[in-house]
Amino acid sequence: MEKAKLKKILSDHKKWLHNMGGKRADFGCADLNGANLRGIDLTEAIFSHANLVNVNFSSASLDKAILNNAILIGANLFGASLCGADLSGSDLSRANLRDAFLNKANLHHTNLCGADLKGANLNCSNVSNANFSYTIDGNICRLDFGEWSICIRQKFTTIGCKTHSNKDWLQWTPQSKEIKNMHTCAPRWWRTYGPAVKAAIRVVQKKEKNNEEN
Repeated sequence: MEKAKLKKILSDHKKWLHNMGGKRADFGCADLNGANLRGIDLTEAIFSHANLVNVNFSSASLDKAILNNAILIGANLFGASLCGADLSGSDLSRANLRDAFLNKANLHHTNLCGADLKGANLNCSNVSNANFSYTIDGNICRLDFGEWSICIRQKFTTIGCKTHSNKDWLQWTPQSKEIKNMHTCAPRWWRTYGPAVKAAIRVVQKKEKNNEEN
């Protein structure tokens, strides 16, 4: 995309966000390969099916942005805010998502193969059928049991929309008040699937320990 056109769209979007006229940014199917959008407020912007390979989104605000089926291979999203963003079906392979905020983001069928998710906040995000294979510096394990998806990381695990330290998950039982307070079905669910989740957490912890020793 030409720089002049990109600048105009971004200017109109800024006005739109501040109720000063303008127009919501729509980059649907656009080619933004390698563009520098660092620190820009792109809240609710549309990027459906866009080519966003190697785009610099570091520290940008992409809250509630529409990024479904976008190609974000190698994109820099370090510290970016993607709360409530729709990333379903997008390709984030090898993307830098360190310290990114992905609260309530839709990552259904998203390809995160090779993505760096260290420090990323995935609280209440939808990671069903997402591909976390070979995640860099993350040692992530993905499981799907019953009603809730599970994302196990080095120090924290997310089950459904609940994120707690691995230490807590490992010590809780179906009778623990913390489990009982999560959901009416949580004690039954934890009784059935808790042992498998705990086993997976220990595998991730062991792998991380081995990496540190090597």
